[in-house]
Amino acid sequence: MIIKVCAVGMAAVIMTALLKGYRSELVPLIGIGAALIIGSVIVWDLYDLIEVIKDVADKTDISSSYIAVMIKMLGIAYISEIATSMCRDSGNNMIAGQIEIFAKISMLSVSVPVIKTLINTIMECL
Repeated sequence: MIIKVCAVGMAAVIMTALLKGYRSELVPLIGIGAALIIGSVIVWDLYDLIEVIKDVADKTDISSSYIAVMIKMLGIAYISEIATSMCRDSGNNMIAGQIEIFAKISMLSVSVPVIKTLINTIMECL
């Protein structure tokens, strides 16, 4: 799978390099197309990963709420990384930074129930 993803990425880079001087208006479209193709591969791999995580959780009696938090945080991390990379590639570093900050705050807010449970467990042990 990684070979296919790398091939798509390299093909897009070569096509954009070749077209940059002749048809520069097509360069962003090639980048978007490559991102969509690679993104679809990522989604399928994430689906398989989520199924494995759910299977492990079922076998180990881990609460489904913890698994949901993990999956949400994983989604936030991947989506924000893709968005910030696209922003940086287009020269919008300030927007990329704001997306990173919002992603961190989102991850923190999603994890609040787990943090509360952890603190309560620690307090009970003391």
